[in-house]
Amino acid sequence: MATVAQRWDEWLDLVSELAAHPCPVFPREQVGRQLALSFQTRVSWNWIDSDDFGFELDEPIPGWPTDEEYEVWATEGIPKHPILCFYRATGVPVPMTVGRVPRELVPRDGYTVLRDCLSPVGFEQQLSIPYRLAPGSSRAFVFAQSGEDYSDEDLELARLIQPLLALLARQADLLEGLGCPEAAANGLTGRELVVLRLLSEGRTAVSIAHALQVSPRTVHTHLAHIYRKLGVCDRMRAVLVAAELGVLDPPPQPRVPS
Repeated sequence: MATVAQRWDEWLDLVSELAAHPCPVFPREQVGRQLALSFQTRVSWNWIDSDDFGFELDEPIPGWPTDEEYEVWATEGIPKHPILCFYRATGVPVPMTVGRVPRELVPRDGYTVLRDCLSPVGFEQQLSIPYRLAPGSSRAFVFAQSGEDYSDEDLELARLIQPLLALLARQADLLEGLGCPEAAANGLTGRELVVLRLLSEGRTAVSIAHALQVSPRTVHTHLAHIYRKLGVCDRMRAVLVAAELGVLDPPPQPRVPS
């Protein structure tokens, strides 16, 4: 298998490509495929919302899980899953493996429930990369295999990748909430499109920085890139040109009395 550095370079390439062609939907299929390649393991995308949950395997297993097995997960599996116990106890959304969870955080029969549910399909060893974690809600990619726990190198790479996934998720949320175009125009990146949209609302650099949780200096850097790509030198012209190009909705025209 490639080194951590080599696998990390592949992730930088993928995320750069995804950021350059933004979409208001988190690109979980592309991310899942790359995870499977990078870690040479089975991957699922898992979600939990209040009392509901589900997952999508990269390669579905016919007939699994059954309705009865789903019921076990709903009543025992989710509450007693070692990794989820770790997140509930610590509130720290770091990548984690089943084998590295401190035993005192897991109910006495938690590992037994996990083995009974997952050993038949060879999924008892797991590594979770959460990219969104809040009380009652989570989104994560989970790796699964049998035998030994995931290696220190796997965990190191997972911890490098996690911030990239969180950034992609945040970009998708911003694009969806702001109604930005699905594809970059004139070479604008997803983050630059978001900055441009906020700029069109009359926000200052400080206000934009607060909305995006970055520094004003970072916003000014984005603005410089936007001006260069649009061939303008000030904010007002940037908004007008972007509207002419269809990147933004045109500004409302003043009403002329009849």
